[in-house]
Amino acid sequence: MMTTSPPLPHPARAVTIRIVLEMYLDGSGKSDDPQCRFLTLAGVMAEETVWNEWAARWRKVLDEYGVEYSHMRELFQRDKGPFRDWDNERKRRFVRGLLQTLNFKDRMSMVCTSLTIDLDDYRKLARPDTKPAEGVCVDFCLSHFFAHPRFGHEIGEVVFDSGERFERYLTAGWTVHKSKSDSWASYYRIVKRPDMKNVLQIEAADLLAWAANRRYTQVSPDNFWRRVMDMSIIGMPRYHAIYGETELMKHPGFFEWRDGTSVRK
Repeated sequence: MMTTSPPLPHPARAVTIRIVLEMYLDGSGKSDDPQCRFLTLAGVMAEETVWNEWAARWRKVLDEYGVEYSHMRELFQRDKGPFRDWDNERKRRFVRGLLQTLNFKDRMSMVCTSLTIDLDDYRKLARPDTKPAEGVCVDFCLSHFFAHPRFGHEIGEVVFDSGERFERYLTAGWTVHKSKSDSWASYYRIVKRPDMKNVLQIEAADLLAWAANRRYTQVSPDNFWRRVMDMSIIGMPRYHAIYGETELMKHPGFFEWRDGTSVRK
């Protein structure tokens, strides 16, 4: 269920440009692929100081396994990439190690929000004025960003992987509202990073988005990979939902998509 965004902070509190709350987003699945059943967007939120502490943990795991980065799609490639010679047990240990880096004594230090959309249900409802599935995911993740207790204390920052399909829907809404001094768009800014391999935080978002999709696509209920999302919830607060036909029809503005023609192309 989507949370209600808190009241906007007083504009005087947003004068400084120091970044306090940062959210990194990454997706899994493609809405325009007829063979794709589920679409997921995951965002991971923390303050700068928390990210710095976490990054040292994440790099330690990468160094232990002799790789420069983590990318879940590449983890299962057989013929190329840094993980091609790994057996299943080594892959499982690697992912467990990465998940453990997300665990903090103060559980609100790092928070995940993610939405998965059942694309079969979405396609049943699709019509010209239907909000794109990626846009629905962005709405959900941003609602939790705005509801975070540290949002609004300074300018927030939202970071996407370069070329990420979801980013265009965030940018469209932000562009429309950023000129309004009392708009929520005044309290955060969007940053594009050129390569996920150079941004550890997006590697974490990639893992969490992949885990949600695998939760619904993996057939065996006892399979380790199907349980990765559950393991992530043990380690950190994770606000997750799956939207089918009923939830989509209740989503605000779902049948009122008017200003997004250009971003659909």
